[in-house]
Amino acid sequence: MKKYTKYLYFVIIVTFVGCNFLFSQINHEKFYEAFQKANTKDKVKMVANEQYENIKIIFPLISDTLENIKKNIYLKTNYKEARFYFDKIDINIDAYHKNYAKAISKLLKTLSENCSTLDDSLWCYINLKNCYLEIKDGIKAIDMNRFIEQNYNNRQDKSLEYGEAKSKLYSSIGMYRESIIERKKEKTWPRNLPMFADVSLNNDVGHFYNKLNKFDSAAHYFLLAKTALKKIQTTPQTEKTIKFYYGLIGGNLAYSKFYSGNYSEAIPLLEADVEASNASKEYRSAYNAYLMLIKTYLKLNSSQKAKIYLDTLQAFQKRFPDMFCDSKINLIYGEYYNLIKDYKQASQHFNQYIQSNDSVLSIEKERHFINQSVAYNVQNKELELRQKNIILANAKLEESKQKTYRAYTITGIILLIAIIILLVLNNQYSKKREKELAQINKQIQSQNIIIEQSLKEKEILLKEIHHRVKNNLQIITSMLSLQIGKTSSEESSFILNEAKQRIASIALTHQMLYQKGNLSSLQLDDFISKLVLQIESTIPQNNVTISLNLQSNNTSINIDTAIPLGLIINEIITNCFKHAFPNNRTGNINVSLIKELNQLVLTIKDDGIGFNVENASQNKSLGLELIEILAEQLNASLKTINENGTKYILTLNTN
Repeated sequence: MKKYTKYLYFVIIVTFVGCNFLFSQINHEKFYEAFQKANTKDKVKMVANEQYENIKIIFPLISDTLENIKKNIYLKTNYKEARFYFDKIDINIDAYHKNYAKAISKLLKTLSENCSTLDDSLWCYINLKNCYLEIKDGIKAIDMNRFIEQNYNNRQDKSLEYGEAKSKLYSSIGMYRESIIERKKEKTWPRNLPMFADVSLNNDVGHFYNKLNKFDSAAHYFLLAKTALKKIQTTPQTEKTIKFYYGLIGGNLAYSKFYSGNYSEAIPLLEADVEASNASKEYRSAYNAYLMLIKTYLKLNSSQKAKIYLDTLQAFQKRFPDMFCDSKINLIYGEYYNLIKDYKQASQHFNQYIQSNDSVLSIEKERHFINQSVAYNVQNKELELRQKNIILANAKLEESKQKTYRAYTITGIILLIAIIILLVLNNQYSKKREKELAQINKQIQSQNIIIEQSLKEKEILLKEIHHRVKNNLQIITSMLSLQIGKTSSEESSFILNEAKQRIASIALTHQMLYQKGNLSSLQLDDFISKLVLQIESTIPQNNVTISLNLQSNNTSINIDTAIPLGLIINEIITNCFKHAFPNNRTGNINVSLIKELNQLVLTIKDDGIGFNVENASQNKSLGLELIEILAEQLNASLKTINENGTKYILTLNTN
């Protein structure tokens, strides 16, 4: 069976090629028949709306007819539509022959002179984009795409398509990271197959990751694409597309497997890709899959398998010379002969590869030179035109100066008379206006008095509110104290005392606001000093000393910052008293506050027994949880360090 495998592949390829050739012949015959029957205008329109490669076989038969039409209509009329159609034909020919610089020059001229509709302009911009991509000018291609995107939905001709989405545009110029970002935004693409949107999206993202050599990420997205594909129901309408996508995704995944070194896993995926591509007549995709299969078998030192697919590729090149004139096959043949130790043949194929590559490079250099020359000529013409425009502009400017001088003289006389009249009228108006302004000033002064009184009343009211809030909070603390006295449970007493202390911290904030007279903010150093003194007074232990080092440079904070900051300080100091000094152990607690640039750094350190930070994070008490929540509320960072006791460092941004 293995003996006949290569002949089987050859028969399949010949069959596909024969069918394709027959189909092309039928299409060309139909086109020529329709062309003969059409009127003059429609003849030009038919050719203009076809890609040049689709009509190249019959072009010699219609070229004389087109030339006669061009002489009689194009050169003898100012009819823009006719000129535009002939421009399209010329541009398509240039693009087909890869004369992209000439095509760009003609497109720019057509855009400025012969476009009469938005659809005409869009056609020019679409082809400009494609030509700029061919000459590797991605920046201009993206500029063209911006115009297309802005105007595409307003087109009349719905058959006019600009092809690639923005992700495809970026990928064609090698900007694969940008392609990934854009492709993830293109949820509804492809628009004509919405059920395959997720499949297409994940496959494309995987392909872009392949190009970035991030094969693990690529494989992840290919698996996502397969999962999405499995969810689509197979029907007569979807069956062909599903098969195509299975092959495509498998081929892309095989690429990831190959370049990750998993050659054996790549083979069944590539074989499936070949089958699906041939069934869909995607011969370029099949060709690439064959190339990968040969490379894989060469990596696995399987020369027989590699030879079968090499012969298949040769058949592809013979039957599709325009499509598959790839010099890479010589390189692969060289590697094959090198594997079977036929070094003479290997050397010949390697030399052929080098020569063909040099030839390609030479052609590319020549094409680049032509492109540059055309661009230079275009720039020179633009410069000449600018110089002519400057001369004409200078002449017009001189004439304009004379007219302007006369106009200024007449205008000056008229203005002088007008000014005199205005001065008289203005004097009368000013007297009247002075009286009105005096009256308005009186009204403003009376309104200002009312506003000042209102502000004073509001200030008094705010002070009263803060005072009442503080009093109400003190009532709550008193109630908690009563409850503590009636509670026999030590745990309950402890919890109520903690709650009482927290409320007292909040009450202090409101007290300082109405006492200081500034109702919007309070001085930070003063606030912390009083808060620490208050906390110390409620702790029964007298064997622990609290020292303060406050250097915040008179920083003020609002009530929204003061309340959570006060609660954090309360919780930390209470924790120090509670846990750092068991059995009435003596010790010190240091509270420091330093302002550094746009940050406030609050440090609370004890010299107690310390605690295990990791265990504390796993078994959080309510107090520790509250500290973390409040720190997050302040957008502050909190560090806890076990170092000769326990150190808490809270860093708060002040801007």
